[in-house]
Amino acid sequence: MTACLCRHKDQYRDIHDQPMTCRSWMRTLLLAPASLLFVLFFVAPFFSLTADGFPDDWRMAGIVAVLALLVGYPVALCLQAASAWAKSLMIALLLLPLLISVIARIFGWAVILGVLENAFAAIGIAGLALPNTGAAAMVGLVLALMPFVVFAVLISLQAMNPALPLAA
Repeated sequence: MTACLCRHKDQYRDIHDQPMTCRSWMRTLLLAPASLLFVLFFVAPFFSLTADGFPDDWRMAGIVAVLALLVGYPVALCLQAASAWAKSLMIALLLLPLLISVIARIFGWAVILGVLENAFAAIGIAGLALPNTGAAAMVGLVLALMPFVVFAVLISLQAMNPALPLAA
């Protein structure tokens, strides 16, 4: 059996026989630095984020999720109803953007939105600032997440009984 690591002679007893004071103080002393670092570098920044912009982030995440579902569900329905050749072609087209990194796709959309902004300014519609808006971020996120939504919905639709839509 292991003895307590305290230096007092009368406290060198079996762990199960001794009061928990020695063990609890040692645990507290050993966990204090790690707990302090956890609070300083995780808990405090988390609460500062919730006070500043966290509700806006949750609102944007909800809007992006709904928009991705609204765009991805009809695509998944088309995929389910398509022939084998058309289904394989559409799946390849959905997987094609995933071969490029997310950062490159987002920068690509920033370039496209910048070109659109310049085109709008050339025809007299100025001051849109398309690349620097929350709407542009939502469009980029929806387009980045849409293949994942389409495949998740497609798997659910394929697992469904084919007679179920006819019965409805």
